[in-house]
Amino acid sequence: MKIVLGGAVVVLSVGAICQTSAQPVYTATEWNGRQVVQLGGLPGTLYSYPSYAKAINNADQIIGESVSSNGYHAVEWSGGQIHDLGDLPGNTRRYYWAEAINTAGQVVGESSTANGLRAVEWSSGQITDLGGLPGYTENSASGINDLGQVVGASGNGPGPYYAVEWSHGQAVDLGGLPGSPISYAEAINTAGQVVGGSQIAGVDHAVEWSGGQIRDLGVLPLRGYTDSVAYDINAAGQVVGLSCDIANDNCHGVEWINGNIRDLGALPGNLYSRANAINDAGQIVGESCVDIAGNDSCHAVEWSDGQIIDLGGLPDLIGPVSSVAEGINAEGQSVGSSLTGIPELSTWSMTLLSVAGFGWAAYRRDRHA
Repeated sequence: MKIVLGGAVVVLSVGAICQTSAQPVYTATEWNGRQVVQLGGLPGTLYSYPSYAKAINNADQIIGESVSSNGYHAVEWSGGQIHDLGDLPGNTRRYYWAEAINTAGQVVGESSTANGLRAVEWSSGQITDLGGLPGYTENSASGINDLGQVVGASGNGPGPYYAVEWSHGQAVDLGGLPGSPISYAEAINTAGQVVGGSQIAGVDHAVEWSGGQIRDLGVLPLRGYTDSVAYDINAAGQVVGLSCDIANDNCHGVEWINGNIRDLGALPGNLYSRANAINDAGQIVGESCVDIAGNDSCHAVEWSDGQIIDLGGLPDLIGPVSSVAEGINAEGQSVGSSLTGIPELSTWSMTLLSVAGFGWAAYRRDRHA
């Protein structure tokens, strides 16, 4: 788990992906009842390169990314099989990510090209460049609802960046809070309610767009808590995300219902938690960590009926279990990633030639760096 100052994809220009000494790697994982299932990555990558599951729909289609020796690949797991969703025609960079999927199996995400980051949609075996606001080359698609409405952000270089919704083939600026040069949309429900964040003077505010209006969702009413971000919204308008006391490195997963914020809490002894997704039954999934920098000390969790449940993870033959849950469907099946490994096999590292990306300061679900 990382909290980063960056956007949906923080690595736009990447050097070689190479193997290093034996260490555990993250692998895409599904939690189905009491079972923890290893989804794995593309052929030849298991235990050597990471994979990440990001979302699951009600047809049990799962999307995410699989890292290989030649880049990041948007993938879908369905019927026990994994397949590469493919990149934009002619693009040879081989860095493309899947972020969200709807009931019909439409998938949205991003593709890194020589001309910038492109928001894309995969549907019926085809990939479409969604474009962005006029004059902007860095575009990200983060959410899609069952009507095919897509949300994300559009900007340039270090910013500014604007939350957008794609409607009738065009990117529409959703706007931000007054005085905010940075806004970003994370998710949209079937009623067209959109959630995300808007930044003012370096402080992130969880916001909701509805009926052409933007509303600040607020932060936890605790001393020092100044920042918040909304990650998901269900059909009933329940919103989840996190609220942070940045100065003291404390963050807690939160839920907003009818304008009220609720602290979801964390596992015993943990200082950090984050709520990533919510289904229409109100089940919430995310992660709980020892602290804000606990990369290998996090557990996937579910909040349900006022309780927090440790989902655990895949057995790690090298160190302790570490996992995160990113998505949940109507049946309560959750997906994410879990740290695992075999000592004899090598793992991966990335040589960064340059780090670029979106200029908004968001607490994104970043597993790319």
